Amino acid sequence: AIAGAVKPDTRICHQRAVKEFLNWADARGLRADEILPAPESTLLEYAATFAGRLAGGTVRAKVSAIKTWHTSHGHPWKGGDLLRKVLTGVERKAPMSSRRPERPGVSDEMMTILH
Repeated sequence: AIAGAVKPDTRICHQRAVKEFLNWADARGLRADEILPAPESTLLEYAATFAGRLAGGTVRAKVSAIKTWHTSHGHPWKGGDLLRKVLTGVERKAPMSSRRPERPGVSDEMMTILH
């Protein structure tokens, strides 16, 4: 029932993010108890690896997938204030290539056309 709570495309993205996290943990030589449930220090390290490489929203989505994975397996989520601060830092260090130019505002002419 929990798996049915998310759309199939979202589930695929979550599975990809969890696999990426597990590959990262394996490359770091982390023990099983350092992965599930992951202590906040592990989550901080993982999120920080994306600083300057990915957009903040992308990293938040990856962390959200890991959180969903934890809760769906009945494990507590240990991410807290420090993780939120790291995610904000990652967001602020996002490369310029990850940002889109701001869209122009709605003009009077556009409103007239809509009316």
